[in-house]
Amino acid sequence: MTEKLSITEPIKKEKALEKLQIEMNQNKDNAYVQAIGQYLMQQIVKYTIAAEAILATDKTLKKSLDFMKSELVVMQINTQMGKQSY
Repeated sequence: MTEKLSITEPIKKEKALEKLQIEMNQNKDNAYVQAIGQYLMQQIVKYTIAAEAILATDKTLKKSLDFMKSELVVMQINTQMGKQSY
């Protein structure tokens, strides 16, 4: 099924790609930001909904990585204490 593009959808995709590229340029030494950024750019090209998610002002690659890191720490602590957290 092909996705219909309204006039605003290409603009959303362009703005989302720009936002990711800026953040990737600001974090050139962070391989995780680069890898996830490349993956998300591919998703934006395919799916407008991905562009809409990226355009949320409170969303950044760095914040996403920080959140994942904190969740892993919690999981590690829970595992060490014999608890499971899924």
